[in-house]
Amino acid sequence: NGSVLVSTDGGATWVPQTTIPSPGNWTAVAASSDASTLVAVDSGGYIYINKNGTWAPATSAGVQPWSTVSVSADGSTIIAGTAGACWTWLVADGVRWHMHGGGN
Repeated sequence: NGSVLVSTDGGATWVPQTTIPSPGNWTAVAASSDASTLVAVDSGGYIYINKNGTWAPATSAGVQPWSTVSVSADGSTIIAGTAGACWTWLVADGVRWHMHGGGN
């Protein structure tokens, strides 16, 4: 459990993100190459996406036991997964999530 913190100066200082639920059960975080897209996954909840300063839950992906996340360099695609290998990804518009692979 804890907070999501972001550094914009190479790690010299860290700022807690106040518009994302805290404490959360954060299991993974990821960023696009320019950090304009940040993502955090909660093991008992949602995928949270920050596009240019605003955190919001990706409710269309549903509540899952998220365990991993990755973001493409340009921020257009987000891949997240559960421990049961049930994968979901985000198409660039941020709305269409698709489930692929196994499951429990």
